[in-house]
Amino acid sequence: MSIKISERYSFGWTDPRGIVSGGHNDVNPLGGVPKDIRALSIKACRDLWEVRMGDAPVEVKVIESIPKEDPLKGIARKLFEADELIYEVVNLPDRVGRVEVYKLKAEYGDN
Repeated sequence: MSIKISERYSFGWTDPRGIVSGGHNDVNPLGGVPKDIRALSIKACRDLWEVRMGDAPVEVKVIESIPKEDPLKGIARKLFEADELIYEVVNLPDRVGRVEVYKLKAEYGDN
């Protein structure tokens, strides 16, 4: 008699797959940093991010929807690796439930 146990937890609280596989902390939606973006300074990347995305938190699904060839994907990755872009799960006042976002770290002082 054979028992299929691979899906028995079904991502419940005892399922280790959620811990092992990571999540958005490994920045899968951001992709790699192209060579031309690597040459930019962090200040230039911050300025480009603020021009395109503003200084408000940006939902992860918005970042995921950016086309692969758009330089903003590489800029986001470079900022994240430089600890300038922060991943957070927040409660937004105009929505029900929690939302995953990326936001720029404050340039001067605390966020």
